[in-house]
Amino acid sequence: MTARQRMGVFIGIGLLVTITVAVFLARCTWPVCGHLNLNTHTITALDEYREFVANEAAFKAFHRAAAVTLECSTLRDDVVTALQNGRLTLELGKSILPQEHTVQPEHLHAWRQGRILHLMNTLLEREQEWDTWAAGFQEIVVSEKYDRRSFIPRLFGGLIIHVHNKQKPMVLFSDVPCP
Repeated sequence: MTARQRMGVFIGIGLLVTITVAVFLARCTWPVCGHLNLNTHTITALDEYREFVANEAAFKAFHRAAAVTLECSTLRDDVVTALQNGRLTLELGKSILPQEHTVQPEHLHAWRQGRILHLMNTLLEREQEWDTWAAGFQEIVVSEKYDRRSFIPRLFGGLIIHVHNKQKPMVLFSDVPCP
């Protein structure tokens, strides 16, 4: 083997070792990696995701993570479950709608199809109430001042509000969408 061939083998081995170490450090879950801010934190729960969205830098510092990965499908399912059981509420009565438009969990039906969130409020009876509720929720979802629900456009690419035998589709945009 010539010197040139040996040099090529050493360079190849060096690259392989470098790539292996980089992959190890990126996925390292050992406590020492946390202290060195070398680990990746995976978010699978809605409450944790809301903390992350509220303050990404503080979340990474608290978890000593260099990077955060998201289980988007699991998070979307958690939103639907939280809406259905009342853990996540749509408190429209405090913002722009009359108090009677606050949705109770037993009157809200939520489901998803991929990245599309479907909502239906079964409490309201008159078409005008449906339209008011739908418009209010659409305004809250796209408004930047309502931080508690600002994660919805990140998780979902679309929203369909089912009102009075009609569908009101809405495309949701985010600078940092969850694929």
